[in-house]
Amino acid sequence: MFGPAWAYEHFSASSSQDISSGIKSSIADQVDASMWTGICLPDELYCDCREGKPHHTDFYQSHAIIEFAQEYPTGSSRFFETRFVQAFQRCIDNASNQPRKVRYWPTLGSQDPMPNLIPMSAKQWQAVNEGPIFRVLYGELRSEPTSSLTILTKLAGCYEGEDSHSISKPQMTRLCLYNLRMIADGSLEATIEVQGKLFEEEIAHGIYLAYADHVSRTLTYSNWDVHLHEHILSHIPIQHESGDLVEIGVYMDSGFDRSTPLVLMEITRIIIKPKQAVAAAYAIGDVHVKERGDSPNVQKRITWKWERIPQRKGRDWPQGIPWSRTTGPFSSFTVRTSGKVIGEAYCIEFPLKNSDVEDLGDEITIIVVGHVFGAGDVNSPSISIPKADLLINGDKSE
Repeated sequence: MFGPAWAYEHFSASSSQDISSGIKSSIADQVDASMWTGICLPDELYCDCREGKPHHTDFYQSHAIIEFAQEYPTGSSRFFETRFVQAFQRCIDNASNQPRKVRYWPTLGSQDPMPNLIPMSAKQWQAVNEGPIFRVLYGELRSEPTSSLTILTKLAGCYEGEDSHSISKPQMTRLCLYNLRMIADGSLEATIEVQGKLFEEEIAHGIYLAYADHVSRTLTYSNWDVHLHEHILSHIPIQHESGDLVEIGVYMDSGFDRSTPLVLMEITRIIIKPKQAVAAAYAIGDVHVKERGDSPNVQKRITWKWERIPQRKGRDWPQGIPWSRTTGPFSSFTVRTSGKVIGEAYCIEFPLKNSDVEDLGDEITIIVVGHVFGAGDVNSPSISIPKADLLINGDKSE
């Protein structure tokens, strides 16, 4: 919408803080947030206006895009999945001669539903330290080493005159990640993949689900006893005697009296789908290189086929799980050449550039990895192809 790449084409991907911390966003991220939420532009943004000429910012701050948009429940009535892949992923350009050069990798085709990151509006969040002291949960999206959502907590507000004993008392704090509208008849199950980040602090935290009908609203809590660097898969049945699942989020129920942010957990995947397992009944094969077009505009593409394994045809595709007319049970494919990921495909072929393979050996192995809706991955058999057969015009020119 509205040229989503605009901010990332015109403003820097770098930030004044180490990218591995995931704390400070880039200039491009902040400009993008200004367009959508109306928050102030970053102070360090360069402007070539004449000295003394005022910046005309009142208009964009009063007409943020989201103030004229309406939020609808994400997912469907039976399926929801996110791995927190953003439309533009920040990454370190290891091929660059500049130290820690940051660039953006466009992933518009595989963008996942994005969570709510703050418990209030963006404008209120900018002024969060100006009011009374209170405890907040909030999130930060990360791109490296993998896409994930980091959940943090801190004390916000002004400390003057506050009683440190009162703010350290146990207090329930929640952050809604997604609004949903899913059936809760027991046929669905939520699976959350999480890594612990706490070291010594004893803080009760976990996931909560909200169920509602036209009369009442009920919250259920699942506590996570997960320690530093520990990975868990949490399975939660979606069942309530009345109403639908309308919200999923994180919570903390502990005293906390430090002003510096504390990382609670890192979530790498949330999926809600029918309990009926997606059978591993599909295979990827017939991987080969195909030429398209006429000289001098010849293209070379890696192409493949997917099929159902004959001896496993007895089970139907589960109700509620997405299905594509083009890619069938697969949401997308990852193409690897000699162990190097060269891109994602959303059909059954991938266009090659010489730069994808020219720095590899004379014999190149190709593997196509299919990502099954609501399940795991399926790898094609590995094939070996001479580099000369992959280069356009048989040389290294683009």
